[in-house]
Amino acid sequence: MNNALATLALNYYEQTLVDHPTSALMRGDHRYDDQMEDLTRESEDHRIEFLDSVVEKARSIETSDLTPAEQVTRDVLVFEAETEAGELRSRMAEFGVDPVSGFHVVFLQLVGHLPITEPEHAEAVVDKFAKFGTAFDQGIARLRQGLATDRVPVAVLCERVIGQVDGYLASPLDADPFIHLAAPQAWGEAETTVWRDNLKQVVSDTIRPAYERLRTAIAEEVLPKARPEEKAGLRWLPDGEEVYARAIHRHTSLQMPPLDIHNIGLEEIADLEREYAELGQSVLGTSDVAEIYRRLREDTTLRFETAEQVKQAGAESLARAKGEMGNWFGRLPQADCVMAEIPIGGDEAPLAFYLPPSTDGARPGTFFVNTNDPETRTRYESEALAFHESIPGHHLQLAISQELEGIEEFHKHALVNAYVEGWGLYTERLADEMGL
Repeated sequence: MNNALATLALNYYEQTLVDHPTSALMRGDHRYDDQMEDLTRESEDHRIEFLDSVVEKARSIETSDLTPAEQVTRDVLVFEAETEAGELRSRMAEFGVDPVSGFHVVFLQLVGHLPITEPEHAEAVVDKFAKFGTAFDQGIARLRQGLATDRVPVAVLCERVIGQVDGYLASPLDADPFIHLAAPQAWGEAETTVWRDNLKQVVSDTIRPAYERLRTAIAEEVLPKARPEEKAGLRWLPDGEEVYARAIHRHTSLQMPPLDIHNIGLEEIADLEREYAELGQSVLGTSDVAEIYRRLREDTTLRFETAEQVKQAGAESLARAKGEMGNWFGRLPQADCVMAEIPIGGDEAPLAFYLPPSTDGARPGTFFVNTNDPETRTRYESEALAFHESIPGHHLQLAISQELEGIEEFHKHALVNAYVEGWGLYTERLADEMGL
């Protein structure tokens, strides 16, 4: 590897772990287990400055001095740093009240999957949780900064987040997910009891009061000034066009007008109607696309009845894919893939998502399935979701990426969304070829 590029890539990776300690912990790097993210605008400014310097230094490296593989590394490094800096310049923390991926709900969903294997990990996590109050207060301050410049979230999203927080605060303290973490195997009952008592104290004194402050700020300060549902789009922000353009670049890798991308989507939908007609004739007995859509929306026989049925369908799909993947792929991930229910916030959570394995081997790759309101979950989507999120989709893609040798560490974990989701969509069709 070119020395200048290798040094820059390593510095980028290491600083990213420092700036995102929770991501480091989830990844299985335990050097920053006791730290929490700094959500202040000042910290955001420092991160932007660092990312800009990475882009500048990477572009100063002569491509003629690089091998084809090194050129890919350089290009990915530039893209990752440049688009993250662009996203941070959008100051989404100022209007990002998000019931799907907001930090308030992500922690609740994933805290039970922290890779805590050693006593020092467990003790550090108590210190980390003790910093939640500061982090939440920083997040509230960012929302107030948005209010001051008319960069406000959407009212319906505020209402949903308030509902999520109310649900969490109404749950019994003894059942709190921040308390019920897996204890290190080296500990006996006495050590584990003391640790859980410490966690319970932090939850009671710090975490739940932080959620209460967030709820109050959103309900009393943000919601009254929030945007109505008919102005939900980013374009209604004062700098919405710029924010939208940065988001397109970040998530598609393209720099195209939004309308052009929208029209591509409309063309794809029109092309898919021919396939709907063919499938509808063979499966539903009609090739009329309007009737097919009506059946898919309204036919209750195409929906699940119980949460257990949702779980069983996901588990069966994953098992079939595991059994077949060796016949189609030469390289398989060493890490296993398991299925789990989304533990909390199912009302607003996606139908499914994937969490990569931790690199220390403590946690397998996990395909999460949403069992909330099973009667709203369609049977015909279940298999595609399972194959997309697990095997041959994101698990093969991301678990193998982490296990690759001969590439830079940042590259193993790079999540270029156009590729990540592009592969997931491709494997939905590949699953048909595999006979799944």
